[in-house]
Amino acid sequence: MIALQALCSVAVVGFFRRDRRDATVVQRLVAPGLAALALAATCVLIVKNFDLLTAAGTTANVLLIVPLPIVFVAGVLLALRIRRRDRRAYERLTTVDAAAA
Repeated sequence: MIALQALCSVAVVGFFRRDRRDATVVQRLVAPGLAALALAATCVLIVKNFDLLTAAGTTANVLLIVPLPIVFVAGVLLALRIRRRDRRAYERLTTVDAAAA
């Protein structure tokens, strides 16, 4: 979850590079940038000290951590594949159907 929050902070910076709106530099760059750095550092500390959090052995910790980046990369690759093959389906990934909600 912390890694996802860090990625969202980076996404905020990317969003405001394209769409400045009425946001200040602090809102567009400084705050989300600092948040991304702090969350990334927290994520590194969590992974580095994962054995303290789980009180499990090395094998169990590896089995708990390793699937996360693998699934993330698989999701990114799948999204890129959908974007390349079916642009409309890719665009629907980021929309919400108000009638279904």
